[in-house]
Amino acid sequence: MVMIITLETRRILERSKANSMNNPLPIRIRRFSTVILAVLLAVCDSNAGPQTTGTISDRTLAIGGDVRVDLASFFTDPDGDKLTFTATSSAPSVVTTTVSGSLVTISPVAVGTATVTATATDPEGLSATLDFAATVENRPPEATGTIPSQTMGVGRGLIFDLTYFFTDPDGGKLTFTATSSAPSVVTTTVSDSVATINAVALGTATVTATATDAQGSSATLDFSVTVAERVKFRDDFDRFDKDLWALSDVDATVSDSILNLEPTVPDEYDGTATHEPNSVLTDWEASVRMSRQKADEAYAALFFTTTDSRYTHLLFVIWDRELSGEKANYTLLYWDEVQETFYYTAESFGYSPDVHHALGEFTEITVSEFYGNLTAYAGKTKLLEVDWGSDIKAFGLLAGGGGTSAFDWVEVTGVPVTAAPVAGPSAVNGKGMDKITGVPFPVPLLVPVRK
Repeated sequence: MVMIITLETRRILERSKANSMNNPLPIRIRRFSTVILAVLLAVCDSNAGPQTTGTISDRTLAIGGDVRVDLASFFTDPDGDKLTFTATSSAPSVVTTTVSGSLVTISPVAVGTATVTATATDPEGLSATLDFAATVENRPPEATGTIPSQTMGVGRGLIFDLTYFFTDPDGGKLTFTATSSAPSVVTTTVSDSVATINAVALGTATVTATATDAQGSSATLDFSVTVAERVKFRDDFDRFDKDLWALSDVDATVSDSILNLEPTVPDEYDGTATHEPNSVLTDWEASVRMSRQKADEAYAALFFTTTDSRYTHLLFVIWDRELSGEKANYTLLYWDEVQETFYYTAESFGYSPDVHHALGEFTEITVSEFYGNLTAYAGKTKLLEVDWGSDIKAFGLLAGGGGTSAFDWVEVTGVPVTAAPVAGPSAVNGKGMDKITGVPFPVPLLVPVRK
């Protein structure tokens, strides 16, 4: 504010009169200087805007991890006024901002870089700003486990979903590939996330599965695939060979190329004849022609000792029973080592006219397993298919129920597993015996292989 004060200018003339008009005295003029006083008053009540006190360093983020910055450390107000703070993102698709008091929270949304503009404003609307970069870094995909080595026969194929074995820490979409080190032995194809491995010739190949994110970063998993020749065991029971079969609580006799098994202590144990191959078998198939004899409660069975640590035995039985209120002449049972009892499922029993369960009648039964998928046939009629199973390390024949069992022949084929077997039947495709929901068998059965 400027104030001007002017003092009036006055000019005074004095005329002295002489005593006589004829003797005039000179006139004297007195002049007062003109005085102008200008007073400038500077009024010091004007507002000064906020100021920055430094720079905000750039920030690096990862998806899932917010970053917080206290803006009060980077702004000041010369007048001591209270400041309000805001923050905006140049790319909300990359990072978003929220402010509470002086604290700004930067939240990552997607990989990329955005400019964050922080603003401090005083009560009269004056403001100051600071910019800094917020970069959301790309993190490469990660392998979440290992793919176990695989063994299979020529002409077989594996299908499994690679999403079970890789993850993207940023939640991005992954693309998948799979390559074979020896395409003449094993071929690979991928559709979306599903890889198909086909065995075309004997040998070994390394398959490399790769997951790649949108930024080109990747992770890989290698696993070995062995294509082996199938082995075959067959016994037509022209005679009983004690070198092939280990007997437990049973008498074995052969008559007219028919093996008859009769338990020696039927009130305590079922009788078994067990064969143990030279190696664990995968991709196996077992066929037998069998019948139950003598007693109405008698049953004949083909059993398997699995590589699973909990469900140690599978048992395919021919009998005449009622299960869950339904008539059954065949049942697939599994032994639970923890609960120490046999179980069955709704899919693992039934009644078929192709199963000749009358005393003395023979039925050809085939049970096969390939990577967690187990099927059973009576002749050419499919009886069941379940999504659990296991590699096997032994198989055998069983007689129980107070009667005897008769076997015309038995044949088992499979691919020998050269590496240590993987616990559980299907670490690749996610199906397995650990997912069984079973019903306890209503009457105790005796363990097919004594402890």
